[in-house]
Amino acid sequence: MAECFFCGAAGPESVAVVYLKAKPPRMKVDQIIEVRGILDLNATDVEEMTFIIRDAIII
Repeated sequence: MAECFFCGAAGPESVAVVYLKAKPPRMKVDQIIEVRGILDLNATDVEEMTFIIRDAIII
């Protein structure tokens, strides 16, 4: 994909890291899911993504 953050021209604003509340069910590679959680905006930790979704659940 040309717009993939890891291999293309997209920037860090195109991805978010998601921390789930519970262990997720077994999923397929590239399976699309929706999550709901608390959005944190990271402006200081260079080891973390800009957008962080904490205490997320799969909906």
